[in-house]
Amino acid sequence: MKLREYHFSIILAILLLQIILASAAGAANKIMPLGDSITQGISSGVSDEAFQVSYRKALYDKLKAAGYVVNDEIFVGTQESGESVPDFDPSHEGRPGWQADEIVDGRSGFPVDDILDQWLIDENPNIVLLHIGTNDISNNDNDIWIEVERILDRIDNYEGSPTGNAVWVVLSLIIERGCDPYSPPCPKSPETSTFNDNVRDLSLIHISEPTRLW
Repeated sequence: MKLREYHFSIILAILLLQIILASAAGAANKIMPLGDSITQGISSGVSDEAFQVSYRKALYDKLKAAGYVVNDEIFVGTQESGESVPDFDPSHEGRPGWQADEIVDGRSGFPVDDILDQWLIDENPNIVLLHIGTNDISNNDNDIWIEVERILDRIDNYEGSPTGNAVWVVLSLIIERGCDPYSPPCPKSPETSTFNDNVRDLSLIHISEPTRLW
């Protein structure tokens, strides 16, 4: 397996910039923002999809300032949102409402099985920014970390394929759910904490070098 590291953070923009700065000088970086509606930007409160940018705009600005954006392009994916925002690359692979298993297999009725494999082949990223799990926890699927491992295994398979390349994965922890502190317990907070703990343990299986926790 080619060298990979998994970095954990809720501040994805800062982390990903650190990864790119540590990569080979002059490398052409293709970043796939992969996940659910948080990746697209629906949760930002902007109703018009053409202006939904999530964390991607802040990250884009940091990367452009650092000289990593070429011809206004750095993100890859089959989806676009935020295309009406000036000075921005709107490509991504954020799928509103999707759970982790659907990222691997596609949704029921989706025209392509093993959809993640197809996305990786078509877009050929060397960095995947993975933010997934919120919908699984909301739908009481508390074994989500098993599906996250399936995502990482598929990326491993892509790396080892004749047309694949080494992939850096930035795997985000899920932000704890807010609640009324005067009315505990917090809904879904224990499940979220358990998921984050399992993701940390999962990293020890997949990394080739010590994980940096942020």
